[in-house]
Amino acid sequence: MGCVSSKQTVSVTPAIDHSGVFKNNNACSGSGRIVVEEPSPAVEKKLVSWRSKSGKKSSSKKSGSELGTESGRASSNCRSESLSFRLGNLSKYLEAEQVAAGWPSWLSNVAGEAIHGWVPFRSDAFEKLEKIGQGTYSSVFRARETETGMIVALKKVKFDNFEPESVRFMAREILILRRLDHPNVIKLQGLVASNLSCNIHLVFEYVEHDLTGLLSSPDVSFTTPQIKCYMKQLLSGLDHCHARGVMHRDIKGSNLLVNNEGVLKVADFGLANFCNASGNNKQQPLTSRVVTLWYRPPELLLGATEYGASVDLWSVGCVFAELLLKKPVLQGRTEVEQLHKIFKLCGSPPADYWKKLSPGIEELVKKLRANKIDVYLISGGFRQMINPVASILGIPRENIFANNLLFGNSGEFVGFDEKEPTSRSGGKAKAVQHIRKGGSYKTMVMIGDGATDLEARRPGGADLFICYAGVQLREAVAEQADWLIFNFEPLINSLD
Repeated sequence: MGCVSSKQTVSVTPAIDHSGVFKNNNACSGSGRIVVEEPSPAVEKKLVSWRSKSGKKSSSKKSGSELGTESGRASSNCRSESLSFRLGNLSKYLEAEQVAAGWPSWLSNVAGEAIHGWVPFRSDAFEKLEKIGQGTYSSVFRARETETGMIVALKKVKFDNFEPESVRFMAREILILRRLDHPNVIKLQGLVASNLSCNIHLVFEYVEHDLTGLLSSPDVSFTTPQIKCYMKQLLSGLDHCHARGVMHRDIKGSNLLVNNEGVLKVADFGLANFCNASGNNKQQPLTSRVVTLWYRPPELLLGATEYGASVDLWSVGCVFAELLLKKPVLQGRTEVEQLHKIFKLCGSPPADYWKKLSPGIEELVKKLRANKIDVYLISGGFRQMINPVASILGIPRENIFANNLLFGNSGEFVGFDEKEPTSRSGGKAKAVQHIRKGGSYKTMVMIGDGATDLEARRPGGADLFICYAGVQLREAVAEQADWLIFNFEPLINSLD
């Protein structure tokens, strides 16, 4: 570890697995494709550096069996290249077919699967009447089909066609919508695309109202039977989504449309993703930055990257309460305040929840303390949540640096304790510098997985930074780390 003096310190930012232990990066997506992610060359180089530091040297001599294996690999590679060549030709034929059907080449090249089997509407097939909605990535218009006079909703998606990831994000929404067919789920009727424009318009059935608009109207008051009817339709539509491996990830009143006949339809699948309904295979890490704040479940507020369709059910509960109370039940201004409101209403997580630490971190802290090495816990989270973790790890409270929340007499959140270094910008680095000034340590090591942990390795701060990628590999951080580890075993062994 590079810590050789008798008085040393290690700062640990624990990676808490809020939804089970992340084991595998090989994930089976909802479209049936297997995705395998490997470290970038820079990260692979860091791994080689780590192995050499661990004393695992590779031999330059190869045995006959190894040479035979390499020969077999060469033969296998030839077959794979031949197969890849044939598949590449097939992909080009499909792309040419889609372009001939009227799809833009930039769309067919990146998102051919999403438009397979469809022909686009002409750009003049619809007349826009008025804008009826505005989102971060899209605008929605009421429009009329010129030939039939039918009223539809046109969703204009904003993206850069020169950025493939932007197109793939949009293509995922199309794939998901094409997978769904239920009276309580909005129906995608087609797409408007043109070679002359980088815009894509999604054509939907037109629905007159949404639940949020109806709730805010002084002329509308839902009866208990009406609320039951809407909740049954919402659950029926979501059940259809979940049964087909789709989680919505943004259930709220404004995304629940209601027509003049009282039929509810789940809409806006812009944040939706595929989920593993069987539960047999692990998914790749998912983002926790989904679901509108007032409807976001606590596991996402705590940063979970492994979750499933249950996140939609929390949002459904919030909508149900909103229909009954005629206002949102949990109106937090920040993620921290939202968690506080949830815990105040529903209670804090049980003690067993906090034991879901990254495997090996508890043993590592015990070994460090047994070797008379001081351990500090520095977190961007808040102290009220970190204290149970520190208790499990045996870290004294005076060695904890985390946001301290301040609440008023009636329990409302009023701000952060500015005396805490982590409450300010660059807080983790400032906390390490504060420790160094007060402890006269000869060597300090920071262990973490994020950019704010890396920042602690600066003049007056940590001497070394060890990137722990056991939960999530952040390549930009790993490339700059002194050591890269995927579990704590090498560090534990180095202390024997």
